[in-house]
Amino acid sequence: GLLQFRGVSGIGTTGWRRACRLGWRTLWVVLAVFPFLRSGAQIAPRPVLQRELPRELFENLTEATVEGWIRFDAFAPYSRFFDVGRDLNSINITHYERSPNLLFEAWANATNRSAIHVLGLLRTNEWCHLAAVVGPRGQRLYYNGRLVATNDSPIAFAQLKEGGNARLGR
Repeated sequence: GLLQFRGVSGIGTTGWRRACRLGWRTLWVVLAVFPFLRSGAQIAPRPVLQRELPRELFENLTEATVEGWIRFDAFAPYSRFFDVGRDLNSINITHYERSPNLLFEAWANATNRSAIHVLGLLRTNEWCHLAAVVGPRGQRLYYNGRLVATNDSPIAFAQLKEGGNARLGR
């Protein structure tokens, strides 16, 4: 089955729990489809600095796509677009240190890590669309609709231990 969540705030905890209980193996998660504001001739998404998500949403997922519109005003150390799990057992999308390099990591444990690192991709003060896919066919990373990197790592949310964070932004 395929389920699409549009906007975190529009779905209550009951909706999240119901989706988790159904136990879908594949879930397309659209986490950051923001409402739009009109200012003059420009249309821009409203920023969301950090949002905690229900951790149980990601349990048992063997395949998922996480996507959203993001903008970095500056590159603070390892600012994250998305982060689920805990140290050395997580899936996250961040930029590397204080650089414009995009990093998409999947950690099954301390010795089993997979990463996609794309140099110089991000720009400050510009909106971009990111989509990250994890699952049995590997990791795929899209930037503004264009596939920019892949690997064959099958690490997925189902391999993450219970607990830890589930957040958008940081």
